[in-house]
Amino acid sequence: MPQRINIQGVLKLEAIRSLIRNSSDNAISFARFMEKALYDETGGYYTKPRVKVGSRGDFYTSPHVHPVFAWTFGRFFAGVIRTESLRPAVCEWGAGDGAFASGVLDYMKKHEPDLYREMSYTVIEQSPHHRELLNRNLSGHINKVYIFSDPEECRKQFPGLEGIVFSNELLDAFPVHVVENIGGVIHESFVTEGSEGQFEEVKKPCVNGEILDWLKTYGPELPEGHRTEIAPEVKDWISSVCDWLARGVTVTVDYGYTGEELVSPELRHGSLRGYREHRMVTDPLAFPGGMDLTSHVHWDTVCRLFKDNDMNLEINEKQGRFLTKAGILSFVEQTDGAGNPFSGAIRQNRAVASLTAPAGTARAFSVNVHSKNLTGQKSWPYFKEDPYSLKKDKSMTE
Repeated sequence: MPQRINIQGVLKLEAIRSLIRNSSDNAISFARFMEKALYDETGGYYTKPRVKVGSRGDFYTSPHVHPVFAWTFGRFFAGVIRTESLRPAVCEWGAGDGAFASGVLDYMKKHEPDLYREMSYTVIEQSPHHRELLNRNLSGHINKVYIFSDPEECRKQFPGLEGIVFSNELLDAFPVHVVENIGGVIHESFVTEGSEGQFEEVKKPCVNGEILDWLKTYGPELPEGHRTEIAPEVKDWISSVCDWLARGVTVTVDYGYTGEELVSPELRHGSLRGYREHRMVTDPLAFPGGMDLTSHVHWDTVCRLFKDNDMNLEINEKQGRFLTKAGILSFVEQTDGAGNPFSGAIRQNRAVASLTAPAGTARAFSVNVHSKNLTGQKSWPYFKEDPYSLKKDKSMTE
């Protein structure tokens, strides 16, 4: 990545400029930049009242491909809850507009009415705009949904959670520090303000003890000229979730790499990217507050952090394989092959094919499931059923 970045159409974010000008060396970390660019109360990307997901937004997520994604997870949740005699409680962290929550609740209502009667679906969502959408889009499940902006308030109302903690594309949006091996010395990249008001990157030898200790403890060991991202807040999040969860599972869905993959030549420039109007933007400073910012999850580190918090790894699968084993094929609709190509049944079948194909999101995303204080893992339907011989679930559209 070049030292000086030419930016056209930079969105002015005075919160970022103020941080830079008030810093001791006229520069802030990428983590601070991301925090403001994504979450600033007035100018942050996620907090702005605008469409972010779907054809009119900047990117797609799997729940927006088709509700069958959420139905399959609902089926998986029900299997775990029944096998382990868990309370039918789900907490979704970062629920966006509620597409996933709506699909899970619809599935439970239709296929698991006894679980649905006792169910609570808790949402932790920082964005005021998304909370408005959640209230509107989940209005059909009155008395089942509880929406919080503050995790601590949620913990106070639901102490010692028993059930399931779910997140989809949450960890990839945590603020990251950007580091690089230059001449055998770890440097950290910072954001400063150029002479014409544009944001620029500047690299300095890293003196942040937390970052240096992180690399020693979790890696990766960076080759010469190689850069990567570090998200210390992920450690705090995992610790908080594991401390809150008394009994149940965490289900973490995201895209990322193993430690070995992180130091491959293909990733020598790191993975921090922006997404705007369905185009990838390689310059993360280009549109502060005007685009999504994301970096790939370090899966080996995530799994180690869960283990350090006394959680057991039960499932670590590519998303397509997970969905297949969790029963997505039971939602395939029978057609005569000559029907309307835009019918609900055909679209549903196309979605199943897309979500399980050995490419795209099916391969790019992983599903990690960790358990705490459970004993019946080997009896979960996920491990017992033949995914290719499942009885077809009753149509969700009937």
